[in-house]
Amino acid sequence: MAVLEFVLVVPFFLFMVFGMVTYGVMLAEKQKITSTAADAARAAVGTTPGTEVTAAMDRIKAILGTPGTTYTVGPDTSVPGGRPQVAACPAPEIVYQCITVKIYYEYGSHPIMPSLNIPAPNGKQLHLFTPDRITSTAVIRLS
Repeated sequence: MAVLEFVLVVPFFLFMVFGMVTYGVMLAEKQKITSTAADAARAAVGTTPGTEVTAAMDRIKAILGTPGTTYTVGPDTSVPGGRPQVAACPAPEIVYQCITVKIYYEYGSHPIMPSLNIPAPNGKQLHLFTPDRITSTAVIRLS
């Protein structure tokens, strides 16, 4: 009887533990990206006008490495080699200049944890719900 209970409970327990570990690792990666975006935006504050984007990109490269297939920098990822953007701040402070730093981690194509696929009765696969992309944005007023 104990073996039957063990066989019924352990797979569910292991699935739950794997899910918690995966969620924790993804949460840590999200925090790393959020911290990097904020740090890059802060690095642009106080620099010579016109060098803000370079200062932000240098900070991103120092923390995450060179942008490439794993993560991209924006605000617009449809543009190859995206960079932070300096523009008018959002309302109500449109008279000031702000820098916007967006970092996108392509989790779908570069997962941190291996996928846990479980065969379902209908022949398909059950897997943990993970995002395709982890995104973080930081906006800081420059002037």
